[in-house]
Amino acid sequence: MKTSLRSWCLGSCLLIALTVGTFVSAQDKKTDAVKATEKKADAPKKATSRLPDYFNKLELSDDQKTKIHAVQATYGAQIADLKAKLKALDEKQDTEVEAVLTPDQLKSLTELRATAAAAAKKKADDKKAADKAKAEAEKKPAAAAAEPAKKTEEKKPEATKK
Repeated sequence: MKTSLRSWCLGSCLLIALTVGTFVSAQDKKTDAVKATEKKADAPKKATSRLPDYFNKLELSDDQKTKIHAVQATYGAQIADLKAKLKALDEKQDTEVEAVLTPDQLKSLTELRATAAAAAKKKADDKKAADKAKAEAEKKPAAAAAEPAKKTEEKKPEATKK
């Protein structure tokens, strides 16, 4: 009985020691990452990563921002690699799928894609023109509102002359 209790206590102590050691080691790694990020922050600023959407409304401390940028830096390279692999796979798939088509089908597909691209460009151009017209229309009411005030001021002296 005493032997099993001692073994259990020894095993428990060993488990706790390993857990604490792993936790401290992980914290040291995080601290190193934060220190590296702080060194980068002290260096001349180049293009910095931006905070995720809506994070700028959370009143983050500088320390929180630094930690977020460190996390982004950690995963950024991996994500870029995966995106490059995905793009290569998409291109490979498209090539293999198009290889199944007959020459006439491939020609039709090329025409359909060109038509769709032209329609998308036209839609984008129309939106740009509409946005520009809207911006100009918003400027005109402000200018128009200022003009009647000037005309009213000009008319007042005439009324006093009569």
